[in-house]
Amino acid sequence: MARTSPCADTRNRLYLIDQKLVFWDRAGSCADAAYAQTLFDGAVDHQLCSFHDSIAGPMKGCADSRFGTLFDTIIANADKADLGLGPAHRVRAIPL
Repeated sequence: MARTSPCADTRNRLYLIDQKLVFWDRAGSCADAAYAQTLFDGAVDHQLCSFHDSIAGPMKGCADSRFGTLFDTIIANADKADLGLGPAHRVRAIPL
C-alpha cells in the first residue's frame, strides 16, 4: 500500500512500534488529500487512528480512544527517530 500510494512524492515513511503497531506518514503535492498519518494495529485493515487532509479541512480521529494520546504524541513528533515515544517504546523505520 505504501509503495503504490498516490500523493506520496514529498514524504512516505513507515515505522514499526513495539513490534506491533505501524505508523504510516505520507505527504505529497496533491491538491486534495495532500497528507495522511495513520496508525495501524497488525494489519492495514485494522486502522486505529488517522490524521489527514480532506476537502473539508484537517480530519483527526481514533477508532479506539485508548490510542489517542499515543497518536497525538506520534504526529507531533513525526520528524523524530523515536516519534517522541522515548525509551519506553521500540521504534524502527521500515525501509520502502
